[in-house]
Amino acid sequence: AIVVITGSASGMGMLYGNGYTAAATGIGTVSVSADGSEVTLFIQNMPAKSAIAFGVGAVADGSGKAFVINETLHSDRLVCEPGSLSGKVFHDVNGDGVFNNADMGINIYKVTVTDEKGFTKDLLTDDKGDYQVTGLQPGTYTVSIKLVDPYTGTSTVTTYSVLVLDGKNISDLNFGLIKPPSPINTPITPTATATSTAVPNPTATPSPTATQKAIVSIPYTGDSNNLAAYLGIALVCALVGGLLLAASAKRKNHK
Repeated sequence: AIVVITGSASGMGMLYGNGYTAAATGIGTVSVSADGSEVTLFIQNMPAKSAIAFGVGAVADGSGKAFVINETLHSDRLVCEPGSLSGKVFHDVNGDGVFNNADMGINIYKVTVTDEKGFTKDLLTDDKGDYQVTGLQPGTYTVSIKLVDPYTGTSTVTTYSVLVLDGKNISDLNFGLIKPPSPINTPITPTATATSTAVPNPTATPSPTATQKAIVSIPYTGDSNNLAAYLGIALVCALVGGLLLAASAKRKNHK
């Protein structure tokens, strides 16, 4: 008896252990040729990372010959249906890792897609920060970005590893980028500087200059009236010039 196994850890051995975990679908009935030398099996669909295994029950015939299965895979469609990958690169304003109304898409940002053989393809985001790569054959791909100024961190991973199955489109491979906070500009208040006002030097007021008046000498004639006039003039001169005049009169007796 022949049993076909697919997409199962039990019975697939190293195939399943090496990542061939997807199941083949549309498996037909196994037919064996009349001489028992050929086994035929029709399978409608084998997606990427799928495999099949045969469980065969053999009966010893005493011939001493080894039982060997030589497998040949025939297909009427050699190229699988292509898949695609897409996502968005955005400035994550609130840092929550999710694109929402507060966030903004980043245009012209490089996204790199690498296949299992190491071949890469660089993409640039559009005006809304979106990117997409199509025409991918089934297999495992990595999608990655590198930080460039002015972005210093991410709110998401910087690399995705995804399995593209036959004809499948994988979306929402998004990258949230974070900017450092903008510096706060503190207004500088000028410090008042005391201004010294020059005080004009006081103008020296000249001291009043004593005006010297000529003292009129009136000869003393011995007359009492003449003496009074003499003293009066001397007093006037003292008041006008600020001078203290001492006057004396000596009265002479007429002989």
